[in-house]
Amino acid sequence: MFSDQPKVWVDPILYGSENIGNDGISDRKKEVEVDSFVEKPYSIVIKAPPQFGLTCLAHHLTIEAWKAGSLWLYLDMDKINIRIFEPGKAVAREMKNLRLKGRKVDCIILDSWKLSTSGAMKVLRGLCKEYNDIPLVVMYTTGDFGFDSKEEVNIDREFKEFRLSALPRNSIRKVVSDYNTKKNIADEDVVLTKVVKDIDALNMHRTPMNCITLLKISEKHFDESPVNRTKMVEMILFVLFDLFDIPTYKTKPDVKDCEYVLGYFCELMIKEKRYEFTKEEFIGKTKAFCDERLLDLEVWIVFDILFENRIIVDYSGKVRFKAAYWICYFAANRMHADEAFYQYIIGKKIYVDLPEIVEFYTGIDRKGSNMVRILIDDLSKQCAIVEEKTGLSMDFNLFEFMEWNPSEKDVKEARRRIKDEVLESNLPDDLKDKYADKDYDFDKPYNQEVRKILDQYTFLILERKIRAGSRALRNSDYIEPEEKRLLLKEITRGWLLFSKILFALSPILAKRGWASFDGLGFILSGFDGLDIMEKMKRIILTNPGFVVGLFKDDLFSPKGAPALYEAIDSEESKLIKHELMLLLIFCRPKGWEKYVKDYIRAASRKSAYLLDILDWLSNRYKYDFASNSELLHMKKLLKMCFSRHESASPYLIDDMKRISNSVIPERANKE
Repeated sequence: MFSDQPKVWVDPILYGSENIGNDGISDRKKEVEVDSFVEKPYSIVIKAPPQFGLTCLAHHLTIEAWKAGSLWLYLDMDKINIRIFEPGKAVAREMKNLRLKGRKVDCIILDSWKLSTSGAMKVLRGLCKEYNDIPLVVMYTTGDFGFDSKEEVNIDREFKEFRLSALPRNSIRKVVSDYNTKKNIADEDVVLTKVVKDIDALNMHRTPMNCITLLKISEKHFDESPVNRTKMVEMILFVLFDLFDIPTYKTKPDVKDCEYVLGYFCELMIKEKRYEFTKEEFIGKTKAFCDERLLDLEVWIVFDILFENRIIVDYSGKVRFKAAYWICYFAANRMHADEAFYQYIIGKKIYVDLPEIVEFYTGIDRKGSNMVRILIDDLSKQCAIVEEKTGLSMDFNLFEFMEWNPSEKDVKEARRRIKDEVLESNLPDDLKDKYADKDYDFDKPYNQEVRKILDQYTFLILERKIRAGSRALRNSDYIEPEEKRLLLKEITRGWLLFSKILFALSPILAKRGWASFDGLGFILSGFDGLDIMEKMKRIILTNPGFVVGLFKDDLFSPKGAPALYEAIDSEESKLIKHELMLLLIFCRPKGWEKYVKDYIRAASRKSAYLLDILDWLSNRYKYDFASNSELLHMKKLLKMCFSRHESASPYLIDDMKRISNSVIPERANKE
């Protein structure tokens, strides 16, 4: 990929096709051993999307077979002339090139094979017929949007089907370790965490190519804070455009010119709500725009670069952008360049359906005050709608009635308060009747009530607006301080609403194990074997941590710590303040430990708030990738929690020598 990149190899992971469900989640226990296949080859098809490493795997198999004294012949479908293809001549020609004429071929690998390619079946059938006694390995490149169960190789030979997996975290660690050894970007754990987060944030496959691209960017621009995706996408474009090999008589396109023109094209797609197009359509519309704007840009080269690098991919006979964030990124640039399009996005509230537009727009110059003011007003109105129509009281907070070790009596009291709260709310009468009925059957279908609530109360829109506002705040370093305060206030107001709603739903979650809200699904996991009362207790106690976990990556940036600290000092809601404290424990910006220490000292020694701080500190200490100083702070804070719980007098809280080291959990395996 890059001329100066370190050579990195990670062992491929194959699964039988029956072990991968529609969601692409693999059963690790049924992994196929590649080495054992080399020892006893048979005819197989290995499927994977582009850039997963099929070609690397093909070469790896030929090398490993050669080491074992076996000759596996590699044929590249992209280099085969379909019109004059004859299996025997093609194999003989390749053997002659390898200076192995006369040697017995033990297996044939056919790489870059696609069912959609003209002549693909002709080549495969020819090889199967001509070499019916030799195993054939077909490297089958599927579409970019998952495996299509209808795509089957119908041929007179039995093939076993396997699929090449994306990289698990321990394989990404191998890539990072090998690369970092040569380039010394930063601490291995820090780089690993950054690469994984960036891949997830950009909605990319966990492939070696994507890992190496991000590592290449990190060589000069490493920042372990949550990704400013605007800058990240811009750097990816610079890397890809710089590497693309174009004819010497052509001019390499300027990235900024490309962003400007692609922004116009994405504007057309958004307005037309049509996201598939042809190459001819792309070139025609962008060329006309360049002519109108007096821009000298060879748009067919732009298309080729985007297509070659899988930013634009084949889709149902046309092409489309592989990931939605590319459309949002280019559209955000267009909003900066064209006021009319900016007003269109705002006026039509397109950002609710495409919240990434807000993130990219504010990330371009990090001072999007105009957008922030709109989001403050919009999020405030959305919270008010939910508050008014649900009618849940301002002080509905079950944490207030739970203690350090909640008893069954405490849980029953929480259930009673939920019932009273629902009956006093503005929720539909049929839902109130369910709660009021003493013989209430939790097993009866609940979908209709939930659907009815959410047809009226737009929780999905609230969730999207919280995310949009959070990303805008995270990127807007240079807006006015008061704008930061107001937007953060509305974001945490939204957090509080989510907690209240989940409190109200906790009996249903405890009984059914799930609840679905207008596209938002809540699934209970890890509570198997517990009775209803114990599940209720745990759902209530994990509520704040769940809500913070839901939104923390949208909001947090180390640069935003001063705004968080100011909000903590001024916040009157006990639940919001607690959730902000959990955000500090999860993300640990500079100075975090002082605020947590003060919070522990002020907490009631028997409160659920103190217990929750203890639980999350233990969890983060056990599982997080953390520096030595962070681990030391967490140890001290854990002991302080126990000391506070055991001390009736606040003067004894800092006397932690009496707290045994046994309260500190063991660190889990980093993988």
